[in-house]
Amino acid sequence: MIGSGARAMELITLRAGNAACDLAPDAGGGMFHDWLQRGRGERAWGTVAVVIPEARIANARARARLCAEVRRTLGALGYEEVETPCLVPVAGMEPHIQAFEARFVPDAGGAPTPLFLHTSPEYAMKRLLAAGLPRVFQLARVFRNGEVSPSHNPEFTMLELYRAGTGYLGIMEDLERLVEACAGALSPRGEPRAGRGGGAP
Repeated sequence: MIGSGARAMELITLRAGNAACDLAPDAGGGMFHDWLQRGRGERAWGTVAVVIPEARIANARARARLCAEVRRTLGALGYEEVETPCLVPVAGMEPHIQAFEARFVPDAGGAPTPLFLHTSPEYAMKRLLAAGLPRVFQLARVFRNGEVSPSHNPEFTMLELYRAGTGYLGIMEDLERLVEACAGALSPRGEPRAGRGGGAP
């Protein structure tokens, strides 16, 4: 819990790979992984025919259903969707997370200004919460330098939500309802799901 007195804040952060963009290096190798292996993406994509497997198409559709259900359920619970800037003047303070730097160079000349792609929308969303928005969420595109593995991507989607005026039990109840609704959207008949193929085994 973050905050004091009646203005308590709770934070839940969930990470999900960008399977819809075929970036995550899964068992078969994602497009980002392939691009790294080729070394020069423009030349490689100009000479290689890209065929998207059916499993990835199904996965992209499943991801679209998942995002739609997140918005529907959190909206019904009183959360407002927000969008905060991806470019920020200060990188995050976590010592184990590296940010991407993007230098802003004015067209009219002048010294470049260092900016960073955010590693999470936490700080901007806390400002919105302090400004008086009691329940906010965001499906944010976030960036973390150096993270490439079967479960990490340099660019991924993060669901971050905040709720004021409640304790951890209130957040737990909201999250349980969200997970239940998302599971129903992905498997409406209750069938088990496996892997990242977008369908039941």
